[in-house]
Amino acid sequence: MLRSLVGSEMCIRDSDNAIQALINEERGLTEELRQALGLEYASESEDPLNQKKYKMQLELLRFIRARKYNVKKAAAMWTAAQEWRKELDMDNLLATPDPNQKMFQCKCPHTNHGVGYEGNPVYIERTGMVRVNEMLKVVTEDQVVGRHLRYMEHTADRMAIHSHMLGRNITKGIMIHDLAHVRYAVETAGLRIFKRTVTVDQSYYPERLHHAFIINAPLSLRAAWAAVQPLLDANTSRKIEILGSNFKERLLEFIPPSQLPRHYGGLCECSHENGDSCMPPLRDFMTATDA
Repeated sequence: MLRSLVGSEMCIRDSDNAIQALINEERGLTEELRQALGLEYASESEDPLNQKKYKMQLELLRFIRARKYNVKKAAAMWTAAQEWRKELDMDNLLATPDPNQKMFQCKCPHTNHGVGYEGNPVYIERTGMVRVNEMLKVVTEDQVVGRHLRYMEHTADRMAIHSHMLGRNITKGIMIHDLAHVRYAVETAGLRIFKRTVTVDQSYYPERLHHAFIINAPLSLRAAWAAVQPLLDANTSRKIEILGSNFKERLLEFIPPSQLPRHYGGLCECSHENGDSCMPPLRDFMTATDA
């Protein structure tokens, strides 16, 4: 069940005046933004447990934070995002299956798997196995970006589910990008798609990232990272951590062993027959790809 904004994303003590003051400030700015946008809360009969009210508050809070507490800029960002969602009919995106599901899973192995210690849903992707130019022989760049939009919408649904399960507000996710077997040359098309997805995320899905790990990263990644880091705002960039092959202990600081596949340092060995289960060992993917 969603909770009010007070203490919504952190454990606080009544004596912690600094944190309480920040929460009160955010509540006030969120209310100011709601009024500026002309949004109305549902009636008590329609929303007896205040769930719709809290959902609206949490959504507005993300935009307030993304625009560094500037209500005018947050209002413009919110309005643009709603217009974009309406134009693309984003509310109904997941109503129909992705016809390229199997292809994307083959060309870009990925899974949604468990949650972190704070309830943030975890997404794992074998980014190092992606060959963008090969993928674009089958689908268009627009379809690849569309696949990313499906991920963002599905992750938002997972956050809502975990919020109700855990009784606290979950609004951000954890991402693990495994670069094992990555090619050293940066694919131009891949960089172009990355720029598009970053623009979408920062414009229409603000404050959705809790932490991102790039693991098995070769030293050559530094040059590529220098090319893409300027595309990220400073807050997002601080949440991205680049690790080599000694990543397991660091992952376990954010994700319980029961929620992490064994080959990433956890204890989980669950079936991977659906989209919300273990990421199979690399050898399984290599065998499937070679078949």
